[in-house]
Amino acid sequence: MADTQFSGIWRKENWIQFKLYDDPSIERNWKGHLNWYHTMLRSLRPIIENEQDILISFFTVYGPQHYDAFERVIAEKSLPNPPDRNVRFIKLRIFPLLGRREQVRGSLEERFDACRGLWDYETLREYDVTEDLGNRYGRNENGTVDHDRTLRFMKYWDAGCRYILSVIAESGTWQNNVDVWGIPHLINNALGGWLRVPNGKCDCGGDLCIGTSYFQNATPVTMSVTSVPLFLTGCSSCDRMTLRSINI
Repeated sequence: MADTQFSGIWRKENWIQFKLYDDPSIERNWKGHLNWYHTMLRSLRPIIENEQDILISFFTVYGPQHYDAFERVIAEKSLPNPPDRNVRFIKLRIFPLLGRREQVRGSLEERFDACRGLWDYETLREYDVTEDLGNRYGRNENGTVDHDRTLRFMKYWDAGCRYILSVIAESGTWQNNVDVWGIPHLINNALGGWLRVPNGKCDCGGDLCIGTSYFQNATPVTMSVTSVPLFLTGCSSCDRMTLRSINI
């Protein structure tokens, strides 16, 4: 795809953003949550994979967590009655081909309305990709945003999402012939096997990093934990190692 197709990518009104909610009244264990997520992705796959209409697509799953009403000010469709309990939801951001925005939005909303298992959804009329991804992945040391670097990250994330859609089996799980562990593992190794913890500081003031490449051959240890996932962290200054619960 030529980069001229992305000329309007920095204008937040050229994006469409959706929030797709699971039923907050249903109690699910971790496998139930995963099954629901895969079911939603399989339902969306025929539309999202259409590169004739959609240039960039991102999806991520959140929760269970408290309903956040912050984005209701930019909602074209919002929940009529915000839930008073924790919710699980998918954020779907779409950058359609210019001139195809309304058609893409209509096609997705039709799919949402017909999707079994989707409790409700919100449609947001914009997505500020510079504020969100630019500041996280393209910001220079002087505070400015490098658009070329940000676009590289967007193409990387879009490719990852499209790949994930392609390896979800019709049964709702991962295809058995795919090395699912290797999908994040290769990127972790390319980064060096240690990931800097956001806002993580050791008592000595050094940066904390999560070890991601040492567990397959580690000696099994049985312990009682109150939260997962649990990762080994190391201090970049004093080399002290600790266990830390954090979601990467």
